[in-house]
Amino acid sequence: MAPLFKRVMLMSGTNLLIPPLPLEVAEQSYTNAVKALGLEEKSAEERMELLRSVDAAEMRQKLMMVPMLPVADGELPVAGHTFADFYAGTSGGEVDIAGAKWCESMMIGDCAFDGNIQGLRLWHRKKGIGKAFCDAMNSSSLNPEQAEKLLRGYHITPDLDDDTAFERVLQTLNDIGFYAPTLAFAEGLSSRMKTYVYRFNEPNPWTGPWQGRTNHILDVAFLFQNFNEFLDDAQRSTAEAFAVSVFKFVTGGVPWEASGNGGGPRVAMVMSTQGKGEVVEDVPGETGRRAIMLDLAEEVEGGMDRLGKSSRALLPFAENMGITILNPLVIDSLDYFGHLAYVSAESRDIQLNPSGLDCLSWRLESHASTSRVTSLADVISSRDPTRSLA
Repeated sequence: MAPLFKRVMLMSGTNLLIPPLPLEVAEQSYTNAVKALGLEEKSAEERMELLRSVDAAEMRQKLMMVPMLPVADGELPVAGHTFADFYAGTSGGEVDIAGAKWCESMMIGDCAFDGNIQGLRLWHRKKGIGKAFCDAMNSSSLNPEQAEKLLRGYHITPDLDDDTAFERVLQTLNDIGFYAPTLAFAEGLSSRMKTYVYRFNEPNPWTGPWQGRTNHILDVAFLFQNFNEFLDDAQRSTAEAFAVSVFKFVTGGVPWEASGNGGGPRVAMVMSTQGKGEVVEDVPGETGRRAIMLDLAEEVEGGMDRLGKSSRALLPFAENMGITILNPLVIDSLDYFGHLAYVSAESRDIQLNPSGLDCLSWRLESHASTSRVTSLADVISSRDPTRSLA
């Protein structure tokens, strides 16, 4: 196979955060897309011809309610991986990832608080989220001691105020979804390609809920230099140095010391508030990251993969919301991406997020009555984002 590229850069995202959908769920998304585009009665050949000719803006509008995610279909080299796959190298194995056969080097990194982006999926659960998360952890696959260690490590208790609890829950999702995968990729691939790791710690200078935090895609804003006029001298220096390093990398140069090079130490470039970068050992105490999830992974059978499933236990919160899930396949495949509906207690409306909704059934219980919808294909077809059952 001819190399598709020589270098790859992963900024706060891997397939350990967004794994590919199984074919069963992808097929449901395809069915919904066909309905939305009015192609149910067309043959496969006719559908392909119409898809080639349809206006892109029109297609986008009609498919807004259909999830578009990677699919492992056995034809394209798209594969799902686990943390265990990447750590197999420590016992003499190699992770099966196509690019490792021909890609020469990789740059990978994260922001200190990438997890803030998960707030978009959980904002409607902010009320009482501390207690909900504690309940989820205590009923997860972790044993009581492990659940307690996780909750204590992130200082999450049932009686926390919602603002504090919300941020701490996002911190757990940050560490398992963004930070831990960068470590796994570096561990699993540095013996096969030059691996350059960065930790971006510059604070957000703009007024807003995440001011002062290193939120998701802030590294992108610094890298592309479009907002330098809003940065102080030290931050502007960091932005310019980051851009120079990336230019070196993409042109085959050496941006900073490679991690694990020739069996050497695991290192990372830390970009912090001092306006300059520093290469340090890639461990939490040196990079401004938390060690809680890493320490717990050493104790839990199944390691980081099991912790990932447990920490996402809050996201399939259907039972607490009066929602009945008929197809258990959706729990592992779609709930993690926030594609379930949720109930607004104030309006008693069902709020629909994109999903293969034919897989689901909802139950909305009020004081004296129960309403049930067994098929929501009509909602998908109309692309109506809100359907009241009150």
